[in-house]
Amino acid sequence: MNFLNKSILKNKVVLFSVGLFLIMLPSLILVVVVNRFLNHENEMLQQGLSDKFRELTRELKKYENTELFLLKNLTNQYYSNPKFAESEFEYLAFCKEIHNCWKDDFQVAVIDDKNNIVYVTDNIKFNNQTLKEVIPCLFDFEHFENNKIKLKSVFGNQITKVNLKNDLQKNGYKFIYADNTGKTNPFIMFHYGKLRFCVWASNRLLESDKHIEFICKKFANTNKINVGIYSINDISNTIHLCNNGELEIEVKNKIFSDIDQTANAKTSDYWLCRQYLGQNVFVFTYQQRKFSDVCLWLIPLILFILYAFVFGSVVRYFYNKIVLGVSSRISIKIKFAVIMVLVSSISLISFYFVCKEYENHKMNNIIVEAKAYMADKMLEIDGRYEAYLSEIATKVDSKIDIWSKSLSGRELCIEDARILNSELNEFDMNRYYLIASQSACWIENSGCYKYSGSLDDITMIASEVINASDVIDFNQFKFINLIAKRICADINEVELSENIMQKMDILVETVSKSGFVDIVYNVLNNLERIKPWEFGNKNSMGFFKLIKLYDQLQSDYLFSCFWYNSSLERQFAKKFMPLANRNRHNMKFIYYNLHDEQQIENSNENIQLHKIASKASINADDNYDILTIDKTPYLVTSYKSPLFKHLVFLALYPMSEIEIQFKNQTLLLWILLSLSIILVLFSIGLLSNCFLVPLKKLENKAISIENKKYDSLSISVSNDEFGMLNKVFDDAVEKMKELELAQLVQETMFPDSNFEQQEFKVFGKSQVMTVVGGDYFDIFPVKDNSFVALMGDVAGHGVGASVLMSMAKSAMLIGKDKYESPAAMLNYLHKMVLATKTDKQRKIMTFQYIYVNSMDGNALYGNAGGCAPCIVRNMGKDVEELKMPGAVLGAFKKAVYKELPLQLNHGDALIFYSDGIVEAKNSKDEMLGYDALFDIFKQAYHADPEKYYENIYAKYLEYIKGLEPQDDMTIVIITRRSKKAKLWDNVTLQDLA
Repeated sequence: MNFLNKSILKNKVVLFSVGLFLIMLPSLILVVVVNRFLNHENEMLQQGLSDKFRELTRELKKYENTELFLLKNLTNQYYSNPKFAESEFEYLAFCKEIHNCWKDDFQVAVIDDKNNIVYVTDNIKFNNQTLKEVIPCLFDFEHFENNKIKLKSVFGNQITKVNLKNDLQKNGYKFIYADNTGKTNPFIMFHYGKLRFCVWASNRLLESDKHIEFICKKFANTNKINVGIYSINDISNTIHLCNNGELEIEVKNKIFSDIDQTANAKTSDYWLCRQYLGQNVFVFTYQQRKFSDVCLWLIPLILFILYAFVFGSVVRYFYNKIVLGVSSRISIKIKFAVIMVLVSSISLISFYFVCKEYENHKMNNIIVEAKAYMADKMLEIDGRYEAYLSEIATKVDSKIDIWSKSLSGRELCIEDARILNSELNEFDMNRYYLIASQSACWIENSGCYKYSGSLDDITMIASEVINASDVIDFNQFKFINLIAKRICADINEVELSENIMQKMDILVETVSKSGFVDIVYNVLNNLERIKPWEFGNKNSMGFFKLIKLYDQLQSDYLFSCFWYNSSLERQFAKKFMPLANRNRHNMKFIYYNLHDEQQIENSNENIQLHKIASKASINADDNYDILTIDKTPYLVTSYKSPLFKHLVFLALYPMSEIEIQFKNQTLLLWILLSLSIILVLFSIGLLSNCFLVPLKKLENKAISIENKKYDSLSISVSNDEFGMLNKVFDDAVEKMKELELAQLVQETMFPDSNFEQQEFKVFGKSQVMTVVGGDYFDIFPVKDNSFVALMGDVAGHGVGASVLMSMAKSAMLIGKDKYESPAAMLNYLHKMVLATKTDKQRKIMTFQYIYVNSMDGNALYGNAGGCAPCIVRNMGKDVEELKMPGAVLGAFKKAVYKELPLQLNHGDALIFYSDGIVEAKNSKDEMLGYDALFDIFKQAYHADPEKYYENIYAKYLEYIKGLEPQDDMTIVIITRRSKKAKLWDNVTLQDLA
C-alpha cells in the first residue's frame, strides 16, 4: 500500500486524475439523481397512461361484438332508472348518440302505456299508427294472436308467441331474429315503468366491430388522450385516431416499423400502448412524454457543465499545482472551503439519495399495508352480511312462532293476513306465503285466498284483499304451493299419487329448469335461514319455516318469504356503513349499485368512483386508485362480494393517514440526515477552529514580524503542531530582535558614504542580502593630508558576522599606531580574529586596507584574501588589477602580510569590491565574472565616485534582470580629481578631457 501511495504521489498525471475524479464525483452523483428523477416522472406518466389503457381494454373485452355491446347498453344501462321520472327524455341520450354514429343501421321507437309515441328515430320505416298497434302486443301476449299479421310485417315472418316468451323471459335480453327473408332487421324490446322500447339494428351493424371505435372515441374524449385503432392486415389504410385528431408521424412510423405489435413501446417523445382485440384489430393509445430523450441527457449535461464551470477554477488550480508545479495564490480558507464542500457534498448527496430511495420503498410498503387493511375490512363485509341475514331470520322466526299460536283449531282468514303484515312490515319483504299442508287456503302480502282443483291444476275461487293495488302473481303461487305441499307430504309421511307426483315433476322442471327433488332438498336444507333462492327468480333471497301446531312430528304450514337481493343488500348497506365508517384510520366506505344510475351525478369524483366500482373484483387487493374528493386525496379500492348481486363496496383510505404514517416512519431517517448535516457543519467548524483560527493567528504574527511590531505578538496557540510552529515564531522573533540590534550596531559602524580630502573623494556602499550582512567598509582621516580606506567580508551573515565586524572596528580604533602600515594592521587584526575563534564561533574574514597620502597620491595597500582591487586609469580607458596574495584573517595561525606601494594619478579611480558582485548570476544561471566586471568599470566610469557607483549598480541590476541578490555586495570607490577639473560637482568627461 505504501508503494502504491508513493507511486501515485510521484506520478503527477495519476495524482491529478484522482483529484479530478474526486472533484467531479458530486456532479456525477447529481447527474444520476436528476436522471433518476426525470425517468421517474416519465414512468409515472407512463403508469398513468397504462392504467387508462387497461381501463379501456377492460371495457372493450366486455363486448365480444357489436350485438353484445348494444344489448348491454340499451337494456341494463337504463333498466330501473329512477331519473326517468324527473327527465322524460334523459334515457334517450345514449340512443341518440348511437343514432348519430350509426344513423343508417340503427332505429328506435318508444311508446307509453297510452300508446303515445314518445320517441322515434328519423330513419324508421314504420308509421306511428302501426307502431302504436304492434309494439304493445310484444309485451301483452293475450293480444298477440289478434295482431299476428301486423306483427309479422313489422318484426318478421318467424315471430311467434312461443319464441317471444323463450327469448325474452327465459334467456334474458337479446336481439330477436324473426325474419329469414332479410326484409326486416333483428330487434330487441324492453320496458321501464310505463314506457315500451323497441330497437332495430341491421345485420351489417351487428356483425361489424363498430362498437370498438365508438367506445374508443368516447373514452378518448372523456379522458383527453389519443386513442386509435388499426388492422394488422392493412395498417397504412386503417390506422387512425378515434378522436379525429392528427396522428403523430413519430408514432405512426413506430407502429409501422415495430415487429412486436403486442408490446408497449416508446419513441423519443411519446409513450405507446397497444392491445390485440382479435380479428386482426389492434387498439392503441399514446401520450407525449414529460421529458423526451433529448431532455434526459441534455438537462443532466447542463447541470454537469454548470458544476464544472463553478469548480473550473479548482480544477485549474490542481492542474497548475500538481502537473505544472506552479502554485497560484489562493487563500487557505478557500482551499479549505472547497475541500470541505467536496467531501461533505459527496456524503450528503449520497445519503440524500439513499433517503429518497428509502422513502419511495417505505411509501410503497405503507400503501401495501393500507391496501391489506382495506382488504381485511372489505372481507369482513361477507361475515357481517351473513350475520345480518341470520339476525333477520331469527327475528322473522320468532315473530312467526308467536303469531302462529293464534291459528290453532281454525282456518286462515283475512285478519290473520293483516296481523301478519303488521308483524313483518319492518322487514321490507318482497312477498311471503303461508301455505297449509292439507287446506286449500293460503295468505300472502295482499290478503287471504282460496283455491280448488288438483295440485297440478288449481283455480282460485275466493279472495279477501288487503290492498287492491298489490296484484298477486298466481303463477308464482302455483309453483310455491307445489313445493309446500310436497315438502309437507314428505315430512308428514303422506303419500301422493304417482300421477300427481309425475305431473308435479314435469311442471316444476318446465318452470325452474331444475328437478323437483333438488328444489325440495334445497328448501329442507335451508329451513329457518335466509339463503339465495336458486329457482325461478334468481335475484331473490328466500326464507322457509315449517309451522307445527298440533304435533311436533307433523307440519301444518310452510311459511316462505322472499326479498329482492337489491332490497336486502341496500338495507344491510345502510346499517353497515355508519359502523364501518367508524374506524381508527378515518377510512370511508361507499357502496354502489351498478344498475342504479342515480348514484352517478354530474361530478367528476362520482364518475370516477363509478368507474372504479365497475372494475371491482372478488379479491379486494387486486386494484386500487388514488382519487381526489373535495380536495382530499384517497386511496380507493373496490370489492365485489360473491354474496351480493348488485352492490359493489368501495373503501376510501385517506392519503393523509398514509402521509402521517409515512412521516412517522421517515421522521427518524430525516433526523439522522439532519444530525449528519449538523455533524458535517460541526466538523467544519471544529476543523476551522483547529486549523484556520491558529493559522490566522500565525498569519497575524508573521505580519507583525514583517512590520517589526514585536510587542503585539502575545497570542496563545494550541499545544499541537501549530503550537510548535508558534514556538518557532517566538524563536524567530527573538532572533529578529537580535538581528535588529545587530543591524543597529552595524549601521553605526559604517561611515558616511561620502568622504573628501584634498584632491581625493571617496564613496562606499554595502548592499546586504539579509537584515545583517557580513560586509564591512570604513573611511577615516589619519592626518590632514592622509586617510585610510578599508573593506572586510566576514564569511556568512547574521549576528555572528556583525559581531566579528564590530570587533574589527574596535581593533581599528585601538590600533591607531598601525594606521600608516597596512602590513602591521593586517597582522594585528589576524591575531584578534584568531583569538576570538571558538567551537561555536569559527568565523574568518577577508580584509583589504589602503593608506593614501592625499597630497601626492602615494599609497600603501595590503590584502588579506580579499578580491583584488582595480585601478581605473586614463578616465576609464584602462583597468589595472592589483594582485597581491594574502591569507584570510583567522584562517591560519601563522600568516605573513605584506604591503604594496601605489601611485594614484589625477583622474584615476581605485575600486574595492566584494565577491558578491563577481559571483552575481543572471536568469540563465551564468556568473558575471571578472572580465565582465572590468568592462562594467570601464563603461560606468565617472569622476564623481558616487555617480560612478550608481552607474556600476545599474549595470549590475541590468545583468541579474529582476532576480534577488545572491550575496552581500559592497563597493568602495576612491577617485583623484583631474587637474582640469576645478570643482567636484557636475563633473563630466568633457570637463576631464
